[in-house]
Amino acid sequence: MITSVSRRQMVGLCLLCSVLVGMPVQAQSSRTITKEADLDADGTVEVQVGAGSVRVTTWERSSVRAAVKITGESKKEIENVRVRMEGNARRVRIHTEGGSGGEGGLLALFGFGGPSGPESHYTLQVPVTATLSVASEQAPVEVRGLKGEVTVEGSSSPVHLRNVAGDITVATFSGSLEADGVRGGVTFATFSGDARVTLEPPLHGHEFASFSGSANIILPADASFDLRTDFGWGGGLRSDFPLPDSSAQSDGTVSVAGGGPMIAFESFSGDLHLQAE
Repeated sequence: MITSVSRRQMVGLCLLCSVLVGMPVQAQSSRTITKEADLDADGTVEVQVGAGSVRVTTWERSSVRAAVKITGESKKEIENVRVRMEGNARRVRIHTEGGSGGEGGLLALFGFGGPSGPESHYTLQVPVTATLSVASEQAPVEVRGLKGEVTVEGSSSPVHLRNVAGDITVATFSGSLEADGVRGGVTFATFSGDARVTLEPPLHGHEFASFSGSANIILPADASFDLRTDFGWGGGLRSDFPLPDSSAQSDGTVSVAGGGPMIAFESFSGDLHLQAE
């Protein structure tokens, strides 16, 4: 039997849907801005982005190139956006200025839409040994083939890394981390984001800390390492590797296959899975 409260909810949803159906669909506009600057082989690239995306690949030149595609519903706002590339050959900072984002209006209260301002989609080419730092609110970040250090700070940004040889530091609120072919150390700090990381030999030290996020760490089947865990309430450990001490199922430090670099995991309610490849 449908209650009166359920009827009101259904009527409200129907009214909202009728408004959405009757609204005109606005076409997306876009323009692309390309800039390039000198950068030392071991220089640093800093990128700041709100809504949009960041994709980074490498090349053999001593420079950084940024192709930024600006998209949105307002041609005027898109035309007002400027791409800034500032700094010198040791450090280059890239960001956008101009345009304005709204709060999404009434529909945002019902989970439809969001900020209505332009989005900035970055495609970067950097020296293979450069250091990369990205500050992102919600834009997905993808990095491939970089041998330098990678740092990503974001709110809900998903982070995808492929064949990164340098140390990796990722800090998010709810954004996830997926990293394959990792040959450096990993530090991942999050409130609720999950991590899936595939480690390549030789192993380095790794640290994972979360409130409710879980981690799936994939290692070579013959890996040797030390493991330190600190679980709060509800979290647990699942391991394909024989553990010499059952106390590792809760809290403590153990050596696996003779010991080696430390893998540390701390979480209140997240799980850790050590998977043998």
